Amino acid sequence: MDTSSMSGSLDRAAPTEILLAAVARFVRGEIDFDEVLAALHAAPLLVERTSAESHQVLSVRYQGMPWLPAFATVEHLAAWKQLCGQGSRPVHTGELTGHQLLHECLPQLEPGTGV
Repeated sequence: MDTSSMSGSLDRAAPTEILLAAVARFVRGEIDFDEVLAALHAAPLLVERTSAESHQVLSVRYQGMPWLPAFATVEHLAAWKQLCGQGSRPVHTGELTGHQLLHECLPQLEPGTGV
């Protein structure tokens, strides 16, 4: 996906907190997935770009499955990069709303790509 229209200053606080709370409530069995999806649509997410000059979102393969990594917080992105052994490498990020990620970016990727 061409992310040249990505917002560099999405208001992250409230939608991000709502998304993280919805995920926690879903894990505890308190809400259904539709509520998580609604929170995801409104939330700004960090995605990794393929380079500083590019507006292309990085997708990866893990155990043979394609993934589009997206993160609610910088801390989550940093933890993932550490787990991948890439904690010291520069990361070029952009922001998309969950709606953009699911309805504009994901359909352009290989069928079966996870988020």
